[in-house]
Amino acid sequence: MATTMTFLTAQKELAAQLGLDYTQTDTATLLKRWLNLAYQDIVGWKNWSWVEGIDTVKTVIDSTETTLSVTASIALLTPTTVTFSSTIATSQTNRYIQFEGSEDWYKITAHTAATATATIGTAYCGTVALVAGDFTIRTVYYSLASTTEKVLNCRRAASGSEYLPIISVNDIDKFDPFTDTTGDPDCIAFFGQDSTGYWQFTPYPYPDTAILLEFRVFKKATELSGDSDYAIFPDKFNSVWLDRAKAFGYEFLNDDRQGDAFRRSVGMLERFKCQDNVGVTKINVIEAIDNGSVSNNQFVKLPDDYGR
Repeated sequence: MATTMTFLTAQKELAAQLGLDYTQTDTATLLKRWLNLAYQDIVGWKNWSWVEGIDTVKTVIDSTETTLSVTASIALLTPTTVTFSSTIATSQTNRYIQFEGSEDWYKITAHTAATATATIGTAYCGTVALVAGDFTIRTVYYSLASTTEKVLNCRRAASGSEYLPIISVNDIDKFDPFTDTTGDPDCIAFFGQDSTGYWQFTPYPYPDTAILLEFRVFKKATELSGDSDYAIFPDKFNSVWLDRAKAFGYEFLNDDRQGDAFRRSVGMLERFKCQDNVGVTKINVIEAIDNGSVSNNQFVKLPDDYGR
């Protein structure tokens, strides 16, 4: 559960402890920055149980629902406009298109839903105009949620589905460099970030049916900005948050209390780190001989005279 302390409340508390006026614009900017720096520090301290989450992505099958026309590439003409024979209901932006008679895939950089024209990022290479030609539009890369920092694993979101191995795109290139395979995905490959900074991946083979992929992830700390924003950590981290932010504030103010605030926050984070074991049951495998007797644990069978 996220903290119940709003970003504005944290600013007021931090200002009070530092002896600053949070209503001053320049001061408020500094307070927000120190709190966000502290927030990032806390979330990045370890893979906390409270940053675990699930990101579900629905795959999209290839589209071949109409025909299209594209001008030939001749002389100084470098055509990037594609005209479909009818409108396409959903936006095809960031998908890839392959034209009849060509093995090349072009990225669609712009298409508005319910329109019949699209823009490709690289000029069409064909020297003969394509009129009422067939095509295939494919989603090559899928993006995860903006809040995803790291991926633990992936599986089909279906009963009894096994986990899909996560490999690099380079590995796919090694064993199938010219892949155009479709079918039921048997692995997932990550390939950097998209234009908005979200992690993107490609299933292999490309799905020939719409399926749900479930990713277990670690969430990132999205920078707080609005007064009513909340940090993703539990309430017990509020004091650590303020101490960590105070350390930045004291450093700015050249106050020698900076070290104490920093060390205090580190101590509390280490303590919380040891306590962050949700659902773990402690099992004593071997009892100390000081107890006067030796008993066998139900999971590990020891000799009757063990330790005597």
